[in-house]
Amino acid sequence: MALATADRAGNPSVRTVLLASAKRRGLVFYTHARSRKSRELAVRPRAALVFYWHRIGKQVRVEGRIARVRREEADADWRRVPREAQLATLALDSNLAATRRRDLVSSFATLARDWRGKEIRRPVDWVGYRLTPDGYAFWESRAHRLNDGEIFFRAGGRWRRRWLPR
Repeated sequence: MALATADRAGNPSVRTVLLASAKRRGLVFYTHARSRKSRELAVRPRAALVFYWHRIGKQVRVEGRIARVRREEADADWRRVPREAQLATLALDSNLAATRRRDLVSSFATLARDWRGKEIRRPVDWVGYRLTPDGYAFWESRAHRLNDGEIFFRAGGRWRRRWLPR
């Protein structure tokens, strides 16, 4: 999914992140605590997400408030991360200032040897964020660019619906 955040001055930033879970309470993703995403979310705890399926011409946009997930939830999610991805996270954490890819690859290989047969605990800096939606937009491509869409938004404690021509 694409994640859009903004810094203190309102300058936008967008990148692709992995959706870790989608539940009634919101959509969760993980990142490094010192990443640009985390720094921006610390000063502006709102974000937008976009899912897009080109082949079927559909898009879902979600906007809302951001909050960190509890440590217990992050620990449980970490245990479901494939081992190679856990090792890659450790390698990235230890190479934040690396200037060459080969340093990262070398670190990954060393960590794989060092952690062989051992449980890898969640790094303190691997943190999760939950976007609690206050708006959804569903868009569908139609013939001749006569596209169709609906927006659902919270107003007065209830969800409202409005048609979007674009």
